[in-house]
Amino acid sequence: MIRFSPRTALLLAIISVAGLMMFAWPLLLHGFERVQPPFVFLALLPLMLIVLLSELAAGGIDTRMIALQLAAEHPHRVASVTVVNPYARVTAGDGYPHGERGPVEDVLRGIRTPGARPPVDVLTWIAPAVADDARFRAWWDAAGRRAASPRTAGLVHRAIVDGDVRALAPRVAAPVLLLSRVDCASHDPGHGRWLAAHLPRATLREHPDPNGVWFLGDVDWVLAQFAAFAPAVGREHAPMVEERSK
Repeated sequence: MIRFSPRTALLLAIISVAGLMMFAWPLLLHGFERVQPPFVFLALLPLMLIVLLSELAAGGIDTRMIALQLAAEHPHRVASVTVVNPYARVTAGDGYPHGERGPVEDVLRGIRTPGARPPVDVLTWIAPAVADDARFRAWWDAAGRRAASPRTAGLVHRAIVDGDVRALAPRVAAPVLLLSRVDCASHDPGHGRWLAAHLPRATLREHPDPNGVWFLGDVDWVLAQFAAFAPAVGREHAPMVEERSK
């Protein structure tokens, strides 16, 4: 779930109305037979996407950062948060020593650029358990190409890199389960330790696993941690649920 600020909501409303009018106005003037394709609106779509992603970057478009933002800004809607390989921001700097050090633009550009030289082997970096699996690699590459064009992927990457939810950490009232995989090249466990120290009700669990993708590697450990955490949260909120159901 993504929370839109009032400014972002207004922007979306303006874009929607503008797009609707570009389709509807020719109909009102000329009828269906003489309508031309709304090339102006189509030409403006990339600019609209850039503006929208820039708006979303303030809170982070990454789901891990979004979960923490939602818990901080809507505590009455969030009973608990569980995050695998969490972070408050992606890169180190500004009093935050964890994460990627130095510019990451070249690596991200290589990830989203077909035929990049030298090639960036994402799976060996984030999921060594399947790096030699040709079938999985083919699926992974196809899914990435279908998910977004290189230009759109670049905008998403920029939004993730610019995201930073450190200031929201003290406001997260819900219990948070932080699962960090150590020995993982794509994740700095310092992220989880920082969050554990700054979230009011955090539980940190660390486990040796070189895979950054949560559904790969030792998934049984991840599910076991979820299963142990959920009943405790359920018991805590049971009286509140019963009271609301009356």
